[in-house]
Formats: sequence, C-alpha cells, structure tokens
Amino acid sequence: MRDVKSDPWSDLPKCFGPYLRYAIVTRFRDFALLHSRTHKLFLLVAFKRAGSASAFVKAMGRDASVDVELGPDSAQRCFATVFTTLEGVTTPPTAAIWDAFVDQVELSLPIKRAAVTRRQHRVHHRHHRAPHTPPGPVLIGLLDDGCPFAAAQFLRGPASTRVRGIWDQDRGKSPISFPDNQGNLLQFGMIPADFLYGVEFRRAPLPPSAPTGLDLNAWIALHAGSGSIDEDGCYADADFRRLLSRQSHGAHVMDVLAGIMPTASRVGPTGPGTDNRDPPSWQDGTDPASSADIVFVQFSEDCIKDATGVWLKAYIFDGIRYVLSYVDPDHTEHVIINISYGITTGPHNGTSELERALAAFVADFNGTPGKPRLEIVLPAGNSDLSDSHVCHVGGPGPGDICEWVWRLLPDNPVTCFAEIWMPGSAAQTVTITLTAPSGASASSAAVPPPGAPAAAFQVSSPIVQGTDTLWLLAVQATQDAAEHGDWRITVSGIPRGAEMHAYAARSDPNIGVRTGAKRSYFVDDAWRLAKSAEADLTYVDGAFDDAGSLIRRDGTLNGIATAGDSNVHVAGGYILANGRRAAYSSAGPARPGPLTLRAGPEFLLPTDGTFALKGLRGGGNRTGSVFRLIGTSTASPQLARQLTNPPLPAPTRVPTTPGEIAKRGGGNLKPA
Repeated sequence: MRDVKSDPWSDLPKCFGPYLRYAIVTRFRDFALLHSRTHKLFLLVAFKRAGSASAFVKAMGRDASVDVELGPDSAQRCFATVFTTLEGVTTPPTAAIWDAFVDQVELSLPIKRAAVTRRQHRVHHRHHRAPHTPPGPVLIGLLDDGCPFAAAQFLRGPASTRVRGIWDQDRGKSPISFPDNQGNLLQFGMIPADFLYGVEFRRAPLPPSAPTGLDLNAWIALHAGSGSIDEDGCYADADFRRLLSRQSHGAHVMDVLAGIMPTASRVGPTGPGTDNRDPPSWQDGTDPASSADIVFVQFSEDCIKDATGVWLKAYIFDGIRYVLSYVDPDHTEHVIINISYGITTGPHNGTSELERALAAFVADFNGTPGKPRLEIVLPAGNSDLSDSHVCHVGGPGPGDICEWVWRLLPDNPVTCFAEIWMPGSAAQTVTITLTAPSGASASSAAVPPPGAPAAAFQVSSPIVQGTDTLWLLAVQATQDAAEHGDWRITVSGIPRGAEMHAYAARSDPNIGVRTGAKRSYFVDDAWRLAKSAEADLTYVDGAFDDAGSLIRRDGTLNGIATAGDSNVHVAGGYILANGRRAAYSSAGPARPGPLTLRAGPEFLLPTDGTFALKGLRGGGNRTGSVFRLIGTSTASPQLARQLTNPPLPAPTRVPTTPGEIAKRGGGNLKPA
C-alpha cells in the first residue's frame, strides 16, 4: 500500500497540475530558466470563485510572505495568469492558500519578468484608436510564429500595414533603437505595461504613455524607397529572427486566413463539372478577411522549440487577452482568433484548464450590446497516424492488465512525457509500472520519498483532476541521461469495464526549429506479432487497418479542442482530388466526461492537393514567396476566413454514421 505521506507527488496542493508537480518533484531540473532567482514562474490559474483573485494575492503576501502578481483584467474573473517565485509553490504555508482559493493551476514555461517602472492594466474595449481611421467590424487575431507585416498581401496602400499590433512574447526581446531619416535615434517597440513581458509593436496611433518612437508604418517607411520595401532589412533591423528564413508557420497561416488571395483562388476549380487540375484563377478576394485589421501574437522562441505544448496554457490565455484589447466597442462586431497549435496530451474531455478558459472567453464575448462576438478556431491535429494514443477497456476479470511498448529513439535531446487517464472512480486499484530496456523500473505504487535524487525516469502517483485520475510518465533525454529503446508500460488492476486512455506527448520539432528532437510513440508489440501481417493487406480510407490494436487513431483530436463549445471551432483536413480525409487529420470522439463533448472536427477543409501533392500553397516570409504547409494548421485558418463572411457554404460528403462523424465532422467545405 502506497504511503502518501512520503510521496512528493501527493504531498502538494490538490489544485496543482501534473507538470507543475513534476517540476517541483524534479527540483525544476528541466526548466533551466529557473536557475536564477530573478526569474518567476508563469502559471494559468482557475479560481474557485470569480472575483477572488485579489484576496488570493493578499493571502499569499500576508500568510506566506510570497509575492504574487496577476495578469491584466483578472481581478473579477475566474481565470488569470499569475507570476510568482519558486517559494510561491514550494513553501509549506502556501499549500492551504492554493487549495482554499484555486481550483486548478498549470505551469507554462517560466519567463523573466521585464523591468517596468509603472504598470497600466489593459482593459477590454478600451484600446486607444485614431478618430479619423475607425476600425472595421471584423478583427482578426492570430497566435502563431512569424508575422511578415510588410509583405504586400498585408498592406493597405503602398506602405501601410493592416497589422494593428504585434506582441512578441519572447522574454529576451527588447525595444530597438534606430535612427530616423534625420539621424535621430528613436525607439521601435515597447514593453507592454500590463503583461510585463515581451515587446509589442503597434501601428499608429501609439498610446499617450508610449515613449517617442516608431510605429509599424513609420518603420516600413524607413525601409521603403523607389516604390518598393526592403523586407529583408525591415525584419533584420527589428531583430525579427523568425522572419529571417524563407518560410515560417505563421506567415503561411496568416496568408491563408487574411491575405488578399483566398484559398479558392489558389487551387483549381472545384465546382460541379470542373476539373481541379485546371489552373487557379489567382483572383484577389473581396471577402472581409482580405481587408480586415490583424493583431498578431508571436509565441516565444523558447516555446516554439518545445513541441510538447506544455507551455501553451498561459501564453495562449494572455495572447487572447491581447487580441481582445484591440476591440473597439463602437465599431468591432466580430472577432475571429486562429490558433494553429495544440497538444496530444491532456484529459481529452473538455476539462483541461485552457479549454475551460477558451469557453469562458467565448461566453463573455457573445455579441451582446457593447461586446463583439468572439469565435476561436483550432486545428484538429495531425496525430491520426502518429501512434500516440492507446485505449483499453477492462476485461471481465477482477483486475485486468494491459501493457504495451513506449519507443524512445536514441540521441534525443529532450525529455519525453506520456499521460495515462482513467475515471477517478476506477483508478483506486490501478498501478502503473514503467520498465526500462535494461529492466530497471519505476512504479506509481513506490514513488521515491521527498529528498531522493531525481531519477532519469519517473512515474507519478495518481493525480486527481476533477472527475478523472491521471499518471504522468517522464523519461529524460536519451542523449545523455536515459536509455533509448523499448520501454514497457504496464497498467495493472484495471476494474471491469473501466476505460483507460494513454497519450504520448509530441516531441518532434515544430516547423522552422532545429533541435535534434525525435518523437516517441507507442507500439502494440503483441498485436504486431499476431495480426499486423494480415492487417497490412487491408487498406481502409487511406491507411492500413489497425483493428484489434491497442493503438487507436480515434480519440486523437487536439488536446485543447475536445469540448463542444459552439463558438470554439475545430477544422480537419481533406484531399482536394478525391474529397477523402487526409490520413494524418486527427479524429474524435473525445473521452467520456461531465461536459458536452466534441464528436470530431467540425468540418474538413482542403489541406492536400492529391496523395502525391501534399500541403496547401500559401505565402512565405517575403512578398511573392510561397510554399506548401502540410497539416490541419492550414485547415483552421480556412475555416476562420469563412467565418468572417457567413453563412458557411453547404458541406459535401456529409457523414451519417458516428464513426464517420468522428473523422469528418459535418463534412467537407469547399475552398472559398
């Protein structure tokens, strides 16, 4: 029987999420930024009661002598971003305070607080605007990587960008000092006085509190001449490192969503009686997205290097707040925010903290008088064929056993994570064992006591998350600390009929990043030995049959896209040539849970030309450059663009069975 009193995983506030617990147990070994006391933790916090944030801050200072700072516009809400020191989550007096005020708290990658002498809270609907240039009714927000604001497809006139603001969340970013045409040094960019990290760049007018400096249009003008813009110099002088290469994820997504040329003009004809092999029309669009203002949130470079998505929570939450700060209550009617990122882990039943926060945003900004209607669009994910999901239902015996292989590749420089989820009522008799290729093992029933050296691999004790229980598995980098090869995961004591799901966190690098990281994945070795030869002769909807395997393709939806909120949309991908779902496009349904769940993606949008011609063509980091981006990251901006110009077209190939709905949602939407 496990002694919880000597268990460092359990001897923590109940509200702490799994990765915050892991960081504490391993003494923040995997978070190098915390080695200096000048850094603070960055957390996304869900309070038990709206309006209790200020009381929480006071209690932490009064009863525990811990400094806590809230993100903007948090005092009267249930969700907030929070900065605190290491002592804020590790000293004993804080535990009772966390559990008294907080329902759930999750760790994002820690960042260094910027040195700001005065703090001004940015409030929704109160953004300063120019009286003579009122914004349009549609505002487009993107949270991504790479914003080519000076490219022709994002200009309004010869040297005026449609981008109203860029917030670079990189903790190492600083404003730029640059000479104007008279040689006077001016400042380009400013530290946002409300979010306290990163640098923002705005189009005129700058706020009254801003230092004398250059706005985005003035910056473009300094790099313009002879009827053209020096885009290379424009981005290099501003130290926009993510725009120095030919292509970026954000540039492509931004062009598909808000460029002057819609997807229908980029692909061949798609109407009845046409041949999609015919040339595209290349016609500029007249839809609202082709001329709407854009607000861009640039994710931190450290975050982009971490493919697990553990960092997403607080950065996305603050990013949405930043986009909404540009809302003008007199003119803005509709806000569309696209987030072409996601995770493979999490509860997958709508109860993750970030999903709950997204639901709160769209519930608050619902189109009532004085507030625009907010819609958030997410990709379904690309993990259908990634072997990252295991599902098993307990058999008729009193304590079923399920086991499979977790394959970790050699020379991997990053830590690999996996999560195992079960309903809380079924988890009491369950034990998780992780066995290394050499035979060494770790078990949830024998967690090392507090103070023991952190091992190269970890299995947490059970962590209660709402009505669910999860176990977090972590293996250090195989490049130096841990063994590579086939690690065996054994789940024993599964009650009859209990549903168990396991998810491997993505670790292969994002586009434009070279970390040397390699993905880990699951292997059902027993099924491969007994059935794989027969299955490899059966081809079903573009992929080999996997019937009978523990490895499941269903239930692989983006881990922050599983709740059934009407104004949070999820887009999968299909192949233009035949209308078939792209093989990588993740499918539902979500895990059972207490909320209204998403059966699958909402619709499919074109993401590939043919089986051979993968990806969708879109803009790169310079005017005129294009490349093909593969994945549902290109489906969500297409859906977002169509949402700016309702109603949506009638879908085709509409599924009628639950299994097909889980894969295809409401059917295919043609390019528009």
